[in-house]
Amino acid sequence: TTSALEMMNALPSVSLTGEHYGFLKELESIEHKLEHTNHMFGPAWRHTPYNKDRFYCWVRSWFLEEESQANVLGFKEIRYNNEKTLNFIFRVFPNAKFIITYRKDLAAQLKSRQRAPGFSSKGSISSLKSETQALLDFHAQHPNSTYLLPLESFSADTFSSVFHWLGFSHCNAIALTHANRNGGYRDDKKHHRIVHCSSTPKKIMNSTTTTSSVIINNNKKEDALVY
Repeated sequence: TTSALEMMNALPSVSLTGEHYGFLKELESIEHKLEHTNHMFGPAWRHTPYNKDRFYCWVRSWFLEEESQANVLGFKEIRYNNEKTLNFIFRVFPNAKFIITYRKDLAAQLKSRQRAPGFSSKGSISSLKSETQALLDFHAQHPNSTYLLPLESFSADTFSSVFHWLGFSHCNAIALTHANRNGGYRDDKKHHRIVHCSSTPKKIMNSTTTTSSVIINNNKKEDALVY
């Protein structure tokens, strides 16, 4: 996912942040409590009903920084892999485009996870299969807002297709970055040029995928999520 993150951030006016330890799961539990409270009656529960849209707006404010000069904002995270959480994220970011990275070779993924530091649970083939299926099901439910990007398909041509899907029809990948090479958390030290963009068109039209139309004509800030 970090390699995909760096590829996206090589695009002009794109700013995707790194992981945030999955704290949207905690905010999902707050949504549940708000819904539960709104259905309670009696003097002890008397209050003005909570507005979900205001809550979602507050959640989005954590990620969409008004002071940012980028037109495309978002984040990458590896901890959202179940139907309940993914549906919550879609409610919060209904116009987002989601780039879903995963591995087809689950045995290789498990081996990679077992080598990586920082995982309290190394998981199992069955758990990885369940997590991957949740991501694939999410794509099936929202095909216009999601882009499946298996690790085995990483190539310059594939990322060029992702760029075009996001609305960057004038940009192509010319090389790949390889973050966390050989395990650990390290940047790709090569720092080679990985994206080429022709002169920016006057208008970048909406496209379909991961966190909503990432770039829109009036330069309104939108978000692009990487999982």
